[in-house]
Amino acid sequence: PWLPGGWGRIPALGACLLLFTSLTCLANAFPLPADPGSASGSRSHSPRLLTSILPIYCLTSLVAGEAVAVENLMAANTDAHDFQLTRRERTLLDKADLLLVNGLGMEPWLESTLRRGGFTGQVARVSAGLEDPSLGTAGPNPHVWLDPLLACGMVTNIVVALTAVDPSRRWLYSSNAAGVVNRLQAFHGEQQALLAPFKGVALITHHDAFAYFARRYGLDVVGVIEEVPEVPPSLRHLSALRESARRHAVRAIFIQPGHASKQAHQLGDDLGIPTAELDSLETGPLRPGAYEEGLRRNLRTLRERLQ
Repeated sequence: PWLPGGWGRIPALGACLLLFTSLTCLANAFPLPADPGSASGSRSHSPRLLTSILPIYCLTSLVAGEAVAVENLMAANTDAHDFQLTRRERTLLDKADLLLVNGLGMEPWLESTLRRGGFTGQVARVSAGLEDPSLGTAGPNPHVWLDPLLACGMVTNIVVALTAVDPSRRWLYSSNAAGVVNRLQAFHGEQQALLAPFKGVALITHHDAFAYFARRYGLDVVGVIEEVPEVPPSLRHLSALRESARRHAVRAIFIQPGHASKQAHQLGDDLGIPTAELDSLETGPLRPGAYEEGLRRNLRTLRERLQ
């Protein structure tokens, strides 16, 4: 059974402010109990939470706090695009009470299992209501988490899902979520100010992961190296990229960490354009702070390379 997304299509900044206010009110309405043996300090009767990819793991872990364990289907630093379920992941699915996925085609390796009824717990699509169909090419663009204000919407969908399976901890989830939203809002304000000088600057990315991010901060992604992830570009596509880079005065070509793209480096060398790594944050080390650390790492890279 699917849990409702419940986010709706509220403009992102207003939605984030509304979410923060709502979560803060909820946290104040349900103050933390003083008894250390209460639900806040015990894992007894806790739901088993399972996430699909790194950003959802991080946000869910931060909302759940130390009281509830969160596991991720994909092991640390595993590529999400060519992933296949093994016995390890099927065992995790068998044990989980709630599965939190991104949706929007991000987990095709999981969709068939869900369609066949291979998971009997609750499922929540964390990106529900946040997608923009105009930013996709062959389908919806799933990379909503790279926009920190849309990530606020992911947080509220996580709170809704966790509260539905574990209402006794609603105060804990709301309180923790308010802190996460507060940090994401603060980071957005900082990032907006630091990237303002680069508004309208053209760049090329490894694949179409930064559409939401570029729209938020006024950057212009004029092309991608791989139109389909893990599929090398054709000579015709590279020729079109070269022309686009010249026409738009591209300042940098960004590739995904761990992907040694000879085509991207050759294109940069031919045109005298620097290349650098810009992380789509689909995977990485499985620790709660990894997503926010990655956002800041990307900001540093952009400031250095777009000068």
